[in-house]
Amino acid sequence: MARKYLTAILLLAVLLCACSSKDKDFYRPYSGNPSDTRSPVADKEARLGAYSDDVVVIRDNEYYPVQNIEAPVALGFRVSDGEIVLCKNGYDTFMPGNLTKMFVAYYVLTNYDIYKDVKVDSDIFSIDSSLWAARFTRNDELRLKDLIYGGLLYCANDVFIPISDATTGSLNSLAVATNDMLRGMGAENTSLMNCYGVASAGMQTNIYDTLMFLKTALKNDDILKIMCSASYSCEYSNGGVNMSVKWKNALPYFSQEGYETASGLRVVGGICEDASLEPTQMLVIARDDEGELYAAFTAGASSYDACKRSIEEILQQISKL
Repeated sequence: MARKYLTAILLLAVLLCACSSKDKDFYRPYSGNPSDTRSPVADKEARLGAYSDDVVVIRDNEYYPVQNIEAPVALGFRVSDGEIVLCKNGYDTFMPGNLTKMFVAYYVLTNYDIYKDVKVDSDIFSIDSSLWAARFTRNDELRLKDLIYGGLLYCANDVFIPISDATTGSLNSLAVATNDMLRGMGAENTSLMNCYGVASAGMQTNIYDTLMFLKTALKNDDILKIMCSASYSCEYSNGGVNMSVKWKNALPYFSQEGYETASGLRVVGGICEDASLEPTQMLVIARDDEGELYAAFTAGASSYDACKRSIEEILQQISKL
């Protein structure tokens, strides 16, 4: 009988220890660090704050000042902490367009040596010539970094062929790897069918996923440096002959003195296709007088002018903070 009681006591002790361990894990905020052993009762507010850093809550349109935004989807937020200033139709899906290039560029920048030398091979000519922009030719040699500049700053589609050759081995595998990365960052409704953003069945993202990505990507020094460049001189060679090409940032603000906006904010970076292509999507990074960075994004506008008006409205709302 005594042995039975002893066994029961030992079993109860084991269960209590297990529950204690579970409680400690339950109360501990997510940090990604399994060695975090903070007391479950200490600094409650700090722990809740740390947990909420990973939580994004997008409210209904009625909560945000979106009345004057023409584009169907829009986003404005503070880069330092991800605080949303404005959001329109946060869960509606749309074609990611040139945002795709940024997704892919971030994946490459954070997983590969961007100073790696790349030689363009014959596969570059397999892509539809209507997608050509950078127009590198067979046996051109340049760095992976230069190709990324061509994709982001110049919005060239064809550079992603040699980028994929030098990284995952194919355009398809690069798109798959980027999809996996986005899911790991919290994206829930993004699916890339190609690496350069051309409309395709099944290709989609939404503002929620875009915010989850940009909160991290815009803190990357390499991404910011590219997006904040007014122009870039790409140096390359072919058969020992040195050549160069200069790409300009197509943001409309970069053609203005000081890059000032009507809101008084100063645009310091972003991505957009050339106005001649009538783009309806734009990402802008702006700085206020105190040095705080903000991001404004919109997609799916009815025209290029409507796209610009929507961005300006977002910047106006940011300036009222």
